[in-house]
Amino acid sequence: MPWTAQQQAEAEQRSAAFRAEYVAKLDAWRNLVQSGAPTAATGQAALEDVVRRWQQSVTALQAQSDSLMSNESAMDQLGQLANQVAEEKVTLRRLRGEAGTRSDQADSVNPKIRGSPYTNILGLNRTFRDSTRHGILAASIVFGVAALGTLGYLVYAVLPKGAQN
Repeated sequence: MPWTAQQQAEAEQRSAAFRAEYVAKLDAWRNLVQSGAPTAATGQAALEDVVRRWQQSVTALQAQSDSLMSNESAMDQLGQLANQVAEEKVTLRRLRGEAGTRSDQADSVNPKIRGSPYTNILGLNRTFRDSTRHGILAASIVFGVAALGTLGYLVYAVLPKGAQN
């Protein structure tokens, strides 16, 4: 049977009660001796009784401790549990580190989670290399200039040449 917190509290209470009783009996015996009362011997006997009962309580606690310590299987079991707890702490620490890394990786892959500085100039949610982005920019400028040139030529060709006819 393992030692529980409740048993610890009870043992501490018994010890505190014995101490308080000892102090009270010691003070009473001291007062009887100083006053010179003939009942000083009974005070001494009461004090010795408290000391004897306190010693019996300590002896009982030592016997209980010895019986717990002699149960090697319980101590082995506690050792195994302590080792298992240590291993689980190491595993938990490793998994927490991996979870942080995995969430960072998932955030960087999924553009719906947060905006990416690599979104292309067209506003599409597709990532491009810098060279591709520059190529798309150059092509759009070239096509824009070509469109303006074509529009200018059409306007020039359609306008009546009334002043020249």
